[in-house]
Amino acid sequence: MSTRRFLLVLLPSAAACGGGGPYSLDLAVERTTEGESTTTSYQLADGFDEPDERAGTIGQGDNCVVAGQSSGTRTATRTFEVQERFNVVGETEAALPMVPGDDEPSRVWASILRERVRAAASVETTELTVDVNADPTQWQTRTYTDEAQSTTAGYHAVAADEFVVRLDMVELWDDLDEMDHSDVELMTMHAPGKGDVWPSQNGNSLFVWEGKEPLEIGDRRLKTDRIAVYTTGTVSPEGDDTSVYDQCFNFGLAQAEDTRPDIDIIDTSTMLLDPGCVGVFEHVREGTQWWYDGILIKETSTVTTVAINEYGYGWGETDESTGVCTWRVSASQDDPTGVPFVQYDVTVSTVSSIVKSFTD
Repeated sequence: MSTRRFLLVLLPSAAACGGGGPYSLDLAVERTTEGESTTTSYQLADGFDEPDERAGTIGQGDNCVVAGQSSGTRTATRTFEVQERFNVVGETEAALPMVPGDDEPSRVWASILRERVRAAASVETTELTVDVNADPTQWQTRTYTDEAQSTTAGYHAVAADEFVVRLDMVELWDDLDEMDHSDVELMTMHAPGKGDVWPSQNGNSLFVWEGKEPLEIGDRRLKTDRIAVYTTGTVSPEGDDTSVYDQCFNFGLAQAEDTRPDIDIIDTSTMLLDPGCVGVFEHVREGTQWWYDGILIKETSTVTTVAINEYGYGWGETDESTGVCTWRVSASQDDPTGVPFVQYDVTVSTVSSIVKSFTD
């Protein structure tokens, strides 16, 4: 088995005559992607082995038990279709430091592509709402919405050394010390062969070359590289030992002392979110890809993403004058009864894509 290390940053360079990017100057591709994604809201609290389906917290009630209860559940199913068309318009030279420990970059050529993406989708949502102050106290709502068709167009670059990578035009001539690995998208390994494996950039998926396989695209018969996609060390939304709660958070202390008698001593626990779990992050991807000369020809996969909506210590606080309890949340344990929790959305998408037209 062979493995290759992925290390990529681009240095500024000017376009030059000649050279040769990874793609033919005559390349033109049309690709269609279809899929369905289902998003479900969960809450996982400390001391519980499994998460509850939960869209939020009631927040206020006649007592703190009511204030801390679920405000309902939410599931949304989105059906989508994306049509892509891209073609090569030119090429330019780039510098990529591919050798670990070597500051000298390798000189490679990047293909410049013009891209147009058109997307359409519809969303069906089912919500169960709980409101103890309403009559009835709970009800179900179903909605269906067709999203407006969107069209985007732009340019990007694709370079290939040991790996085929994509980057925005603004990054192509960025300063080395201003670049970050997240500015570059790893597409696939360049010219993989028997025994080659490589990870995704976030380390959660493993790609394995399985061999050559012919695919019929229009009147073309392409000898593609078949790549299996496996899950490695992923976060699980089900609440087991690799749950979102365990993987995305760690606990620390916030402490402060002062010799002045009128200054309070601070000594509280804090709940800290891993930066890798900020926003929507992909953490499971399984399926098969077929690549031809650094171009994704076909893909079937299941992709799971997670978005953390709220987290911290939760506790009830009662107003003595009214008797009403309000639910409070803080990243630090400001009240000794505060229990750590995380509310998050899990989206599972089944995706299939295929190149409809290929010219090079």
